[in-house]
Amino acid sequence: MSLIFKAVGFYTETERHTSDGRMDMVVQTSDYVYLFEFKLDKSAEDALAQIEEKQYSVPLAHEPRKLYKIGVNFSGKSRRVESCKMKVVDRDNIKDILPINERPFQTFTTADGQNILAGVS
Repeated sequence: MSLIFKAVGFYTETERHTSDGRMDMVVQTSDYVYLFEFKLDKSAEDALAQIEEKQYSVPLAHEPRKLYKIGVNFSGKSRRVESCKMKVVDRDNIKDILPINERPFQTFTTADGQNILAGVS
């Protein structure tokens, strides 16, 4: 999959390390960031749950682009995508990005109306 995204010109990272594991794939376009977790013979819900449990979106919290968390399950028997589930991260709802006890950011609105996240000490 990463070769397809790279071939069309998107910046793609596979097995990106975090403090609690590895994101399977991150694809970045000029307007969007897609965070993928893949499973084999499990469920798309399990893949999406892993993104949440391991807090894979935390390193991407500073991104101003729209963030999508995508869980994909492949069937070993049929050798194709069996299920896919996506969650759009709401930048105005910091709970979508960081757990309640780890929110070192505050949302600010710029003069041109864009919401940005900034570190709070």
